Amino acid sequence: MEYRILLVDDSDMQRYAIAKTLTSAGFQVLEAQNGTEALQKATQGVDLVILDIKLPDIDGFEVCKRLKSDPSTSSIPVMHLTATYLRTEDKVKGLEGGADGYLTYPVKPSELIATSHALIRMKKAEVTLQKLLREKEILVQELYYRARNNMQVIASLLQLYSDRCKDPEGRAVLKEIEAKIHVMALAHQKLYESENPSYVNLDEYLSTHPPIRSPLDRRLRNTIIWIMIPERVQKVLEAHGLQALEFEPGSTPTAEMAASRIGVLVGQIAKSILLHGKDGKYRMVVLAGDKKLQNNKLKALFGVKTSMAGPEETLRVTGFPPGGVCPFGLDGTLEIYLDKSLEKYETIYPAAGTDSTGVPCTFRELLEITGAALCDVAAP
Repeated sequence: MEYRILLVDDSDMQRYAIAKTLTSAGFQVLEAQNGTEALQKATQGVDLVILDIKLPDIDGFEVCKRLKSDPSTSSIPVMHLTATYLRTEDKVKGLEGGADGYLTYPVKPSELIATSHALIRMKKAEVTLQKLLREKEILVQELYYRARNNMQVIASLLQLYSDRCKDPEGRAVLKEIEAKIHVMALAHQKLYESENPSYVNLDEYLSTHPPIRSPLDRRLRNTIIWIMIPERVQKVLEAHGLQALEFEPGSTPTAEMAASRIGVLVGQIAKSILLHGKDGKYRMVVLAGDKKLQNNKLKALFGVKTSMAGPEETLRVTGFPPGGVCPFGLDGTLEIYLDKSLEKYETIYPAAGTDSTGVPCTFRELLEITGAALCDVAAP
């Protein structure tokens, strides 16, 4: 397959030489002499942008920033190629600004070609992965749909038997089982309809149901809360004899909201923050809800600079929605750190995988469950 590269350089001589090298390697080359022209041509179906930095109108750093901020071009890999910006600081600036690669003149043809192939392969692999994930989501939605249908059939049969049952106690038991299965069927319906088939807004779901009045209704609500919690979290809770608590009424995406709903100090809410290091690794820090992370302490602990992961990134890495990130029930590859700011509280409340639930536990219990390392990275 012939890949298309956009080559951006204001030097006719350098642009000619690089274009000739790329063409001889089987690439199709589209040329631009300045930043404005590059931004226009980047939308013409290119697989890679090779971008000079010293341009006559917009410098390459800014061009890269604009490409990465535009949804139509954000997925295109960008490689800086410069004869002017040669310092390590320049390279760091380029890579932190969104560039996927950084080469300087003089560059060997073999290195240029190999790097171009590597960046394009990386992008193609990402596209393939996204396609597979989407196919998986469709499969999961189909499973939810079939599970819902089967549960509705079972609920109908139970209703038939309960209507024929003459024993009042037996009829009550059948009615309760029928109601629970019906609730589970409705939950699967919500999951089937949801854009994210692993998460349902519990508050929105419960708002469509009548207020809770009877003991049976309360048990049904508890059933709803439980089945909304991810199965991997349920298994951990069961193994350690812990129960989830709903921060009612409604979702609580912040520590302050969660604390006010259950009447505890903000510091007792154990907030889990996903960090992305410059070394490419993800790490999770759990600290008191009234504390903030201190960057110099984080760098001293990890040895690299880190930044807080965004909402979509957090969901992709942990499988939990923002406000509901749970520090356990993970795949075991994520490093977890438990900050000492939580140690002074008798009871703390980490999220249970949704933005409306938490798990009352002690600091030592959470340390044992997560297998976390102790740390001190909270700002004073």
